[in-house]
Amino acid sequence: MRKFAVLAVCSLVNVGAVASDDPNGDEFCRSSMELAEVIMTNRQNGLSLSDMLDGADYVQQTNENEYGNQASEVVNKVTRLLVLQAYKEPVWGIPNLSQNAINDFATKTYFDCLDGFTD
Repeated sequence: MRKFAVLAVCSLVNVGAVASDDPNGDEFCRSSMELAEVIMTNRQNGLSLSDMLDGADYVQQTNENEYGNQASEVVNKVTRLLVLQAYKEPVWGIPNLSQNAINDFATKTYFDCLDGFTD
């Protein structure tokens, strides 16, 4: 349940970024990067895809109650996309390789997100 709570907090931050005035996307992209880091950390720590998808469903329900359907829908799509992308990556059994995978995934998410705001 703690992993769901961390995922929920990061996603709630992301909902706030969706709802805010963020014309260049920096706040939203930073929140997405933090969410990506949490998701990949859970991936590297062996949390199952099923559990992560259950967590994403839990987050969606929480966000709908708190922020309404539109913001929740955007964040749910981002969360699910990041979960699916993370689970295409291998799990590394060596701590420094796991940390590199986490850092690389979060960084790629940030830059891909920023690219979406400049296209």
